[in-house]
Amino acid sequence: MLISRQIEFLKLILNENKYRPIKYFKDKLNVSDKTLQKDLKMIERYLETFNIKIDIKRGYGILIEALAKKNIDLINSLNIQSKENKSLSVEQRRMEILKYLLLNSSNITSINQLSDKYYVSKTSIVNDFKYIEEWIKEYNLKLNKTLEGTKIIGKEVDIRKSIAKMMDDLLDENYEQHDISELTRLDYATFSALMNLFDIDSIIFVETIITELEHNLGYTISQPYYINLITHILICLKRIEEGNQIESQEEREVSVDNLDELVYQNVTTLISKIENRYKVKITKDEIMYIYIFLVSSGFSSESNSSYNDESDILSESEKVSSIMIENMSQFLNINLKNDDLLQKSLASHVRPMLNRLRYDIQIKNPLLGEIQERFSDVLGLCMMTMNIMTEYENLKNISIDEVSYLATYFQAAIERNMSSKRVIVVCHTGYGTSQLLAARLKREFPEWTIVDIIPMHQLNKRNLDDVDFVISTVNLDLKDKLHIVVSVLLMESDINNIKNALVTKPKKSMTLDTNLLGMYLKDNIYFNFDVMQMESLIGVSLGSKYKSISLGKDLNIYIHNQSKLNKGIMNINNVNRTIDIYLETSNKSFLKNILMEISNLYRQKNYINYIIDCKRKEDIKILFDNNVLEKTNGN
Repeated sequence: MLISRQIEFLKLILNENKYRPIKYFKDKLNVSDKTLQKDLKMIERYLETFNIKIDIKRGYGILIEALAKKNIDLINSLNIQSKENKSLSVEQRRMEILKYLLLNSSNITSINQLSDKYYVSKTSIVNDFKYIEEWIKEYNLKLNKTLEGTKIIGKEVDIRKSIAKMMDDLLDENYEQHDISELTRLDYATFSALMNLFDIDSIIFVETIITELEHNLGYTISQPYYINLITHILICLKRIEEGNQIESQEEREVSVDNLDELVYQNVTTLISKIENRYKVKITKDEIMYIYIFLVSSGFSSESNSSYNDESDILSESEKVSSIMIENMSQFLNINLKNDDLLQKSLASHVRPMLNRLRYDIQIKNPLLGEIQERFSDVLGLCMMTMNIMTEYENLKNISIDEVSYLATYFQAAIERNMSSKRVIVVCHTGYGTSQLLAARLKREFPEWTIVDIIPMHQLNKRNLDDVDFVISTVNLDLKDKLHIVVSVLLMESDINNIKNALVTKPKKSMTLDTNLLGMYLKDNIYFNFDVMQMESLIGVSLGSKYKSISLGKDLNIYIHNQSKLNKGIMNINNVNRTIDIYLETSNKSFLKNILMEISNLYRQKNYINYIIDCKRKEDIKILFDNNVLEKTNGN
């Protein structure tokens, strides 16, 4: 490979039809004779691969063979390299340098080498190193700088985690989509990102052995875990080829007595294939590392009675799932405990999730952004649930990607709970539009039963005991029955409002109870504080101690559940129309009760809007103390 300057030098040589002295090219490239002499030697070596020579005639200069200008392979190679070099932004160059340092951590490189390679100043490379030092700090890695050069140092397991993170960053780049389903199970973007780090033969080989493993164990991995597993095995191969293997003290050990024998046997078969192909010897610690990734991807032999630890994890997963469902039922005010499908599917997901958390294996949810956009309420409530389940040590550091997967199970359960409803449609317009609305409702909610379609003036004559709620095109005076107002044409916003209303609808007997929250906050209510003011008030950086949870767009909760204090602060932003609540407590039961009040408060949109519109803490305290919407005369 040639660097940018050398490519330009070679192109200039190719464009000449007569001998030219080095000085001629020096003036065009604005570099010294000495540099060009070095570049010329590199170019000569490069051209040897194409059987092309440069004729050097003393006193005249240099001239390339005429046939070189017609060599398609050479021209294509130069065009590809030129395009790659020219298209590199600062961020891309830094990722390229980071990739080299991580994948070749046994080797050193120098500022001079990188400066020449990327055709930038040494100062730019120094700044690149500063960026890389910050990037790798999260993984307990360091840049070791000596007179000989620079390389990354740290534990092998941490280097691999950082390579996996780099892979995730590459996946965030935009790739054109192409159908490659005949070649791979991976999507084009993932396949392209992997090819940035690994050769295509290795990718196909790893996919093949994983497919065989799935066949042997009778289990097909879902796509996100499949990508994660493929990536980590490829990282293993690359690192092993470079002579870097996991050492036992680097990873949490798995007791031999607790192994899933069937999975472990298949891992050893997989390892044998890797050893035969790559002519390497893989250590027992490395084998265990791959085993951990397999059981964290969902592989198991649940029917194997000899596997003691698996049955323990299954019972633990069922226990964790049951607690999640109980808490979410309380937060949502919906009984999900009798949803057998939720119980079964959630426990099945939680089992490998607990392994991932136990062994600190990170996964990425490609749908996270969409889940945050469409199901932010449920995601926020799931995060609240995780915050009060601190008796399970591994759940303390659960990532939002993991929680977002859990949210999809609860969202599905909520939507199942919305089915099989008995509904009355009330219209103030003609019969034709009433029928249109009923037809649209039936199409969007096919499991509903439209019990009746009546005009508004007949509603007071109709007994509503046999219906779950009322859909109307006009506001109604109904005290004991939920009613939802929609447009006659049932727009997308109406459908979303219906779903939200069914999720958040209060029980008949439910009243807003915020006495505990009011007592907890006391006088710690502030208005329109910015982030710096809040950090000054609480005494620490938000990111260092607090976990943030968003319920929709107007309520944010910040929790510090390791604090020995019992302290709460509320900040109302009247301009952005948001409420921020800061909670400090290590009392799990107390935290749960506070969060329960907050979730109940959130479901009452009129109370949320009331608080946002308040400009005096006295008015908010009245709400918390008396649960009434009443401002003082001073407001």
